[in-house]
Amino acid sequence: MRSWLQNLRRVDVALALTGVAVALAWWGVLGSSRQRPPLPTAQVVDYGNFQPDRRFPEKPPRFGAPVVAPSDSDVTGDELVLGVEIGLACRAYPLNMLSGPDHECLNDELGGEAIAVTWCDFCHDGIVYSRDLDGQRLTLVVSGFLWEYSMVLIDAETRSLWTQVAGRALRGPLEGKRLTRLPATVTTWSNWKALHPTTDVINLPRERDLFRRDYQHQRERFVIGFEHQGAAAHSRFDKLARLRVVNFEVAELPLVATYDDDATAARVFNRVIRDRVLSFAPAALGTMFDRETNSTWNTSTGLCTAGPLVGSRLTQQPAIVAYTQVWTAFFPHSRELSP
Repeated sequence: MRSWLQNLRRVDVALALTGVAVALAWWGVLGSSRQRPPLPTAQVVDYGNFQPDRRFPEKPPRFGAPVVAPSDSDVTGDELVLGVEIGLACRAYPLNMLSGPDHECLNDELGGEAIAVTWCDFCHDGIVYSRDLDGQRLTLVVSGFLWEYSMVLIDAETRSLWTQVAGRALRGPLEGKRLTRLPATVTTWSNWKALHPTTDVINLPRERDLFRRDYQHQRERFVIGFEHQGAAAHSRFDKLARLRVVNFEVAELPLVATYDDDATAARVFNRVIRDRVLSFAPAALGTMFDRETNSTWNTSTGLCTAGPLVGSRLTQQPAIVAYTQVWTAFFPHSRELSP
């Protein structure tokens, strides 16, 4: 173990120069608004063959970011943000500010929870993890490694390597452990602040100006996926946009996926209320109704706005939005949802 840690920490001059050159080329490609990042090379990722490639030197830990009120932010309404709500606290992380290796992993605290807000340009996935694992608080860092064109994280405490997509430690003392995902939503800034008027928003220099509403207009390129107890399911944006509401189960957990076309936002909720499983169908734009009580629900917040269950709220689940090919490569057992 000691020799492995020594090898991991040893970055000689040649490797560093190579990493810088590759990183410059990599981010040069990503800096173009007309080109998209490459996708995983494998159709099915083999977790037992973890061979990460060093692309640039490890980044220093990043703790939080300056935050401002919506009225003090220069984020425009059509920019995509990763929105996080924990308890009564809400925060938006604009994707154009998260993009780039210096900001792709922010160790933050929100609503009393220690979180890691992560973003991978190659995967188009914004995932929020709890940093607390088995009584230990981790500090997650951009490692400088890529694996199957996806970001690899490293924790500062044990030097274990983690795949950002799956939240699994694949090398090091914590190998086999999993981070806990927390619910987060990729949506437009105008949609997020309308739904969460008390939100704040981080204020960092923009690495790019690419991630706006129209970026996700090719809906077949994107999915929302959910994994639970070894099972997984997903729906492509183009299909979900037509259906608007899809009832499904993963490992016997009753769920509903919703889609807001105006904000290009997909969400997954638990559809159990008061120990009762509900089934949903689309109603007027932005709403759905349950067949059991005919109550009306907001598809963005999961809040019941009318009917016998008024005031009840569905619990949002930690689903992942990603490129379709990325999801199916890293979760090959995932079942594609159908009507």
